[in-house]
Amino acid sequence: MTLRRLTTAKEVRDLGGTTLEEEVRAPRKRSGAAGPKPPVTSLGLNRKVKAWLSLRRQGLRSHGFHPSELARMCPVQHYFTDEAHVGLGSDNPATVRKSFAYFEAMLAGKTREFGPELRMEMRKGDDIHDDVKFELGVLGLLWGAWSCAHCDAKVPVGWMPRVETRDINGEPLLDAASCLACNGRNRRYDEPWLYQEPAVRNDEWGVVGSVDGDLRITTDGVERSFVLEIKSINEAGFDGKYGGPLPKPEHVLQASIYAWILGRSHIYFIYVSKNQNNRWKEIIVARDDEAINAAKVKMRIVQEARVAGAPPIAHRACPGIEDARARLCPAVEACFGAKPPANFWKGEM
Repeated sequence: MTLRRLTTAKEVRDLGGTTLEEEVRAPRKRSGAAGPKPPVTSLGLNRKVKAWLSLRRQGLRSHGFHPSELARMCPVQHYFTDEAHVGLGSDNPATVRKSFAYFEAMLAGKTREFGPELRMEMRKGDDIHDDVKFELGVLGLLWGAWSCAHCDAKVPVGWMPRVETRDINGEPLLDAASCLACNGRNRRYDEPWLYQEPAVRNDEWGVVGSVDGDLRITTDGVERSFVLEIKSINEAGFDGKYGGPLPKPEHVLQASIYAWILGRSHIYFIYVSKNQNNRWKEIIVARDDEAINAAKVKMRIVQEARVAGAPPIAHRACPGIEDARARLCPAVEACFGAKPPANFWKGEM
């Protein structure tokens, strides 16, 4: 694995620059009257946004096994995360402080792992998801809960509220309906109705999450139901030049877990190019029961470790303390008995 060289604050200052943290925390300078100012060509807004994102705290996900994380899940880290969740409710102040410290380290690791560039890209992906779900909804293909984009009024579970209009040729066409609760103000939005992703939960295994959609298509008089998974992907990945063929194994595992819990046999993948949102790849695959069983083994390891009261060290994901994941893991010291050397990550691997 090739890692980006980490530039220290001192190195940045020696080059005459400012760190991301200084970019956000620096007080604003008052303008003086010492003469005309040079014309402004750029205020560095992109850098300021990235600096803010790099300092912003990330939230923790709800507790449980998340299908999107099972492919990379480390049983040892999950064990210690479970332990920290329990510790938050302890009567012992020292245990509570230790648990808070664990989650502080976890949030810090997530902030470093998901840098500002990646977080901005993920938000763009969220917008693509919303666009696709609206477009499928207005075609009457997405079943579930819908809410008004303006007033958040809910409608009964089913198809998106639609009304018959006329197309450019004067033929009948269904389009998004007005919201009765706000007198149609939702029609001011590009997406008048917002789809609420169906929750996926299995208490026996402790799985929690949500699926992109419940896709229902009628062909030859037969309604077929699919677990819908929408993935936005960069051009290189979309064209198969990076990351291997689609769908990716980790995506198949994630969607297969949803399909298993929801009792569906097939998954409908829609891959959307981030560079050209009108380019889609649609792939139907059967639920991968072998991948589900492999995920169950990992979840069972954690469950049995809880009962035994001992972390499943033999099943840790990192082969050694030098592993890239170890430096970001809040359980690294408990797992290996030490932390990575302080200067280990200053060079390149």
